[in-house]
Amino acid sequence: AAAQPLPHTGTPAWAPRHCPYRAAQGIGHSLAGARLGVTHLWNWRLAQWVREGYADCVGLGGDVDVTALYARYRAHDPKFDFKKTGQYTLFRLLTAYFIQREHWSVDRLLTSEMSEEEAVQRMNAGLSKI
Repeated sequence: AAAQPLPHTGTPAWAPRHCPYRAAQGIGHSLAGARLGVTHLWNWRLAQWVREGYADCVGLGGDVDVTALYARYRAHDPKFDFKKTGQYTLFRLLTAYFIQREHWSVDRLLTSEMSEEEAVQRMNAGLSKI
């Protein structure tokens, strides 16, 4: 698939950023907002890794291979740097890790107040043997 420029940086956004993904990701944001209520309007009170990671996982239909994604993270794949790429790859990995490996419910994820740094430390401790 051809890369589409990101609106804020002009950096190409590679697959899966296609129309069905975008629609499902938007639905993920809507589901989180509906679950959390008006006090979390637009989910801005959520940590970015939770807000975007959950929506990204929904956009991908929940099909996230934590082991493969973590191997890319450990290999310093540049797509894990959101500030440079605009990709939600790290956020997707963190979300999938907590749901799949630590067996968190979506409610627990959405109500977590864990910072991105804390989440990364916990994931690294849990996956250090991979």
